[in-house]
Amino acid sequence: MSIADAVAGALDGAAPERVAVIGLGTRDRADDAFGLAVAERLDEAAGRRVFSEEKRAVENIVIDLVEREDGPLVFFVDAADFGEPPGTLKLFGPDAVQQFSPPFSTHKVPLPFLMEHINAGGGSAFLVAVQPGSLALFGEMTAEILTAVETVCSVFSAILKPADRQ
Repeated sequence: MSIADAVAGALDGAAPERVAVIGLGTRDRADDAFGLAVAERLDEAAGRRVFSEEKRAVENIVIDLVEREDGPLVFFVDAADFGEPPGTLKLFGPDAVQQFSPPFSTHKVPLPFLMEHINAGGGSAFLVAVQPGSLALFGEMTAEILTAVETVCSVFSAILKPADRQ
């Protein structure tokens, strides 16, 4: 199943104004910049429903979404090692994220906890993940990940643009 089909299935007819995208990662580790690159590009194209952990603490974004909105549909975007070829994109729900998340995390608040908070608040949370090819310190994103950035941006641009026109 393509990432576009997986995201469409997760949307299940949800209104675009319910959708939020949160980019995670670090620019210091090559392909781990994936989520930040997606957020940066989407912010230019789609605007106010896109967030980046570079600009604001993720836990604060999540708290605001849950407190201010009725059932937000949140897509975290990050690199994750799920054992596929580099550049492979997959959509994971909270249960699946729990299975491959390490007991420690580079995130201040672990992603499974944030996803559970969104779900408990009446929303839904998913992880759009890419299999990294390189996590080299101060490395550049690989060609496979740059292609994945374009793919994910295309999927979410089509979803988010209608919400920003209202």
